Amino acid sequence: MDIERVTRRMKDYDKVIELIDSSFPKEEQLPMFLLKIMSKRRCVDFLAYYDEGVFCGISYSIISRGHVFVLYVAVSDGLQSKGYGSLILDHLKGLYHDAPLTLNVEPLDPESDNNNQRIRRMAFYTRNGFRDTGHTLVDGDIVYTILSTAEEFVPSEYGRVLRSLTLGTYMAKIF
Repeated sequence: MDIERVTRRMKDYDKVIELIDSSFPKEEQLPMFLLKIMSKRRCVDFLAYYDEGVFCGISYSIISRGHVFVLYVAVSDGLQSKGYGSLILDHLKGLYHDAPLTLNVEPLDPESDNNNQRIRRMAFYTRNGFRDTGHTLVDGDIVYTILSTAEEFVPSEYGRVLRSLTLGTYMAKIF
């Protein structure tokens, strides 16, 4: 896979925006201007992935205090279930020298309209070395299950990582 930093000048910038818009509910998306500003920080990697010139997907990750928060991983429509998501996660593991990766996903909920998608997503992350930490993150009205590759997940450390991204203004609760 070839990897390129996401910038406004890249040829597939519009595809990056479309992929984020189509892959994540609006209430889970940070504004693109904020993603771009944050990606200028040394601790942030906003990356696009290519296979023989074909745009495959993106990742947006932040490293803080030896812990990596993966905000977004998405694979282009039509290329899902072909191993690209696993390749992206493998790249992140190598990029951060096997530092623990942590991310948030929608919890399993038999009453939700997209529970089958949630089940598939959970199975994908489990196959790729993530474990349910047994903790949830509540961000306003949105509840997430926290998954991590860490041997020992420490909620207070994760909370500090999240707050450090927003200069202390992020006040989600971890249970």
